[in-house]
Amino acid sequence: MTKPPPTLPLRDFADASEAATWKRVDGEWRPLYGSYFKEGLSVEYHDFKSRLPLRWHESFHPDSFEICLNWAGTGAITSNQESVEIKPKSLAYYFPSEGRLEAERAAGERHTFVTLELSREYLQQLFAGDEKQLQPWLREYLSGKLKPQHFALSEPMPPTVQRVFPNWRKPPVLKAAQRLWYQSRVL
Repeated sequence: MTKPPPTLPLRDFADASEAATWKRVDGEWRPLYGSYFKEGLSVEYHDFKSRLPLRWHESFHPDSFEICLNWAGTGAITSNQESVEIKPKSLAYYFPSEGRLEAERAAGERHTFVTLELSREYLQQLFAGDEKQLQPWLREYLSGKLKPQHFALSEPMPPTVQRVFPNWRKPPVLKAAQRLWYQSRVL
């Protein structure tokens, strides 16, 4: 697998530590939409194989809420001696801002996933006035009251998400409509 250039310049999209993490793998890391540092939201596609375990947490953004749509490969997110296993065809939600998180992707496996990286400020603006409709743990995060033991969750990927997963890499719309397509998928 070769590494195509990112769709956005790295100076606009990622910090040096994030870019360095993905340069160490044999495969693809591609920013698809947004800029975490400019907009508070980014969507990234990953498809790689790593000979050694990959310390994935080095790419996490502080004070963010991240969602991993994990299609293939296994990993774990660990904090305070608690661990959440990331399995194929699962969703993982994690808060790098809540204590020290460590995350590792297993060696020798193909890993294919999409990450949604959202800042607290972006989510506060997005859900302003609608907080009561959110899961309690997300309301706690937005208010700044999330307890460290709620650092990560994982669940099976629903069939509706499985059906559209391939579209994240190549949206089924014209290039001019891709921004709106990504925004609607994130929401």
